[in-house]
Amino acid sequence: MAKKEEDKLPGLRAALKKKQFAPVYLFHGDEDFLIEEYVDLLLSGALEEGSKSFNFDVLWGGETEAKAIASNAAMFPMMAERRVVVVKEFEKLADKEELASYIEHPSPTTVLLLIAAATDFRLKIYKTLRENSYHFPRFREYDTRGVRSWIQQRFEERSRSISPEAVDLFLARSDRSLRELSNEIDKLILYAGERKKIEEDDVSEIVGISKENNVFALQNAVGEKNIGRAVAIMEELTGRGESPNGLVAGLASYIQKVWVLQEMVRQGKPNVEIASFLNLPPTFNSAIEGYTQAARKYSGEELEHACMALEETDILLKSSGGDKNIAMTTLLFRIIHSGTPIAKS
Repeated sequence: MAKKEEDKLPGLRAALKKKQFAPVYLFHGDEDFLIEEYVDLLLSGALEEGSKSFNFDVLWGGETEAKAIASNAAMFPMMAERRVVVVKEFEKLADKEELASYIEHPSPTTVLLLIAAATDFRLKIYKTLRENSYHFPRFREYDTRGVRSWIQQRFEERSRSISPEAVDLFLARSDRSLRELSNEIDKLILYAGERKKIEEDDVSEIVGISKENNVFALQNAVGEKNIGRAVAIMEELTGRGESPNGLVAGLASYIQKVWVLQEMVRQGKPNVEIASFLNLPPTFNSAIEGYTQAARKYSGEELEHACMALEETDILLKSSGGDKNIAMTTLLFRIIHSGTPIAKS
């Protein structure tokens, strides 16, 4: 079975670090931050120091033609081993199919990098590029597994490690923007100094979440159906500058896990299997009990209504300039008192 394009990224990173380059690449997707990282990695390895001004060109798909791209790529490097030609917004290139002949017989001394936000692999040109095509999808908003893996990788690349508890606290603070996360990681490493392992206290100190009241405390209050405590914690968190969208993401992840656990318990699955399936780190196995208690308090129908409320609130927060605290308070009532109408002011 062929690998998904995003699954090929670790191999691409390793090859670029070893200065092993293909003559043509296609980078596509909507995760601009990751694309920028890989472009920088390619440029730093492919271009010799001091030769960039002679051997590096950037073209824009909406402002050029396939003939001009092929002509630039066919040029010999000046006083260097290779040159690099980057084409941004490749999807806007009107005559892109005419580039196929170059791609089939590329210059061995040029790295041609095509960057596209959108692709259509039904077209011949994209089929021609398939072998060296790499997808950079934005992490799904509730994809904690993907973000967790990315965070750990970032620390490993800096010869550091981060505890599972610290990763969870880090995720609670994040709105899933990799650019923001990267900045916070830089702060944490600077704060840790010579220490090689980042702990929960480091995240609490630098990222600004207290152990007492964070998204986990909010999740627990929702799990206990304690509306008063949930609203109080939410107001404290937003008052400290927490992103309402980040809180929605944390609650959505929690509700989804409770819903899954409810079904797995019904099927008689053991806690170890449930913890593994829910991607809970070993040190968080005790949290299974908290999820189990919440699963007893909520019916399947209530959890379904909660997911709908979370999705609607997420859309509302992203599209409206209204009072976010009111939106969040209404959300908590909709989750905890599912089916109970909210009084209109």
